[in-house]
Amino acid sequence: MAPLLLLLSACNPSACIEVTPVDPSQDGGAADDTGPPPDDTGDTGPIDTGPAAACDVPEVEPNHPYDNAQALPMEQWACGAFGEEDDGAEIFLFENEEPGWLRIWARAYEIGSLADITLSVTSTESPYAASRLSNPDSTDVMIVFPVDDEVELYATLNEQYGRGGEAYGWNLMASQVKAPLEWTVEEQASNDSAASAQVVVDGDRVFGKMNSTTDYDWYALELPEGRSDIVVDIEAWKYGSPADIRLEFYRPDGTRYTWDSHTSEEGAYDLDPKLTPSVTYGGTWTVKVMPEVDDQGSLEGGGGAAYWYVMDVSVESEG
Repeated sequence: MAPLLLLLSACNPSACIEVTPVDPSQDGGAADDTGPPPDDTGDTGPIDTGPAAACDVPEVEPNHPYDNAQALPMEQWACGAFGEEDDGAEIFLFENEEPGWLRIWARAYEIGSLADITLSVTSTESPYAASRLSNPDSTDVMIVFPVDDEVELYATLNEQYGRGGEAYGWNLMASQVKAPLEWTVEEQASNDSAASAQVVVDGDRVFGKMNSTTDYDWYALELPEGRSDIVVDIEAWKYGSPADIRLEFYRPDGTRYTWDSHTSEEGAYDLDPKLTPSVTYGGTWTVKVMPEVDDQGSLEGGGGAAYWYVMDVSVESEG
């Protein structure tokens, strides 16, 4: 697969589509009772003087459960507001007609809403399923992942704290995009144990997937004797992947040397881990890429066909 590139930047007021309400009072004033202009035949048809629609696809209730999912054409904005107690989820059905990368984007903060959105994407006929249930740095949600074929998917929105009303509005769009990152190497299917770890070297950027919650990907670094400074950096969550990844680094004897589950660079909380170990002797050191777990060892990170990552590898060795 040829490398693809797209820098997906965080949405900001200058990059987002703003919805401007129509003021019915600004309709050009009262009609002139003197009659039509001389060149007007009077056959102009009906004139709609009501406010314009706030989006391409206004929500139509009920749009849950799945049997009542509302159709959402690709590249069009749906809009609505979370209802009161018994409104339930907002479910839309969209179809992507060719292989490529998909972006499902739900906005709240960017349109002035108080809603804190959670988003799930599911399918009854394909392996693609993903969710972002709690975003630590935004009330808006974006999921980006590749698909290999034509797929029909459900997008389900919820308000994280069950709140509703006019102040809890949302926008939703499904669209095709380019890959958010470039890479130079693809993960080998056989790298699911330390014994079969895939060898990587300085400068490699590996594209991989967490195909299930028990899919652990292993990579090997052949280090020379003496000091080596290593950087292993995961890019996934901040580019729209649903994957919440944990990195572990192992000595040649198989014991764990260090691990990481998130980074906080430049004051920004980031669920993507980054390891920067320095070692003083050579041998085959290994990197384990796995779904995140909590303090009790219970799974948090998830996995599936939509859970992708790019791993950047840097090695500087003395001598």
